[in-house]
Amino acid sequence: MPLIILISLLLMMSWLFSEVLVLFPVDILNSLKPFTSLTLIVALLAFLWCFGE
Repeated sequence: MPLIILISLLLMMSWLFSEVLVLFPVDILNSLKPFTSLTLIVALLAFLWCFGE
C-alpha cells in the first residue's frame, strides 16, 4: 500500500476516533447547560472510577 494512502487512512481514522470519543460527549455536556458543573463532576468521577485502581 502506498505510503500516502496509509497516512491519509490513519488521519481519517484518528479524526473519526476523536469525533466519537471527544466531541460527542462534549456536545452532550453542552446540551445540559443548567447542570454543567454537576454533570462535569459526575462525568469526571465516572471516568476516574472506570480507569482507577
